[in-house]
Amino acid sequence: MAGLRGEVRAFLAAELAAGSFEPRCDAWLSGHSPDFSRRLAEQGWVGMTWPKRYGGHERSQLERYMVLEELLAAESASGDDDRAFNLKLAFCRYLPPDARLGLLERRRAHLVERLARARASIRAGRERMDAYTRSLMEHGTEATERDISWLDSLIATERRQGGTEK
Repeated sequence: MAGLRGEVRAFLAAELAAGSFEPRCDAWLSGHSPDFSRRLAEQGWVGMTWPKRYGGHERSQLERYMVLEELLAAESASGDDDRAFNLKLAFCRYLPPDARLGLLERRRAHLVERLARARASIRAGRERMDAYTRSLMEHGTEATERDISWLDSLIATERRQGGTEK
């Protein structure tokens, strides 16, 4: 599997270097590149899990997820990490328990950092903020706190079901 991940990374690096790939999360919703899609297909990364008799490659769901994960990682610099996480979460059922747990724990750590930055920003700028700006920022921190709590619940469930309860 490490070979596939390396292949995808090398492919994306070459595409980025050539300027033929613009990383965007959900590009299939907000516009896509038929040429890039064709190049993905040439690599065998479209229809990966389809049966060969229908033009597929009969690859595993885990391999399909790995390609998606690398595509999403390539676009992570775009700052659209919430949407990227949601897409990854949608494919979580195809991952082994330790990979699911890792995904959830990484997301939780990211949100804890986000929450700390938001709280520091509110403290530092409280005097300069109007009531609406402060309210919006506080709403954002409350939403992040809820997301962390939700992730804590998912992590606990994953540990119980995966037999890694600590």
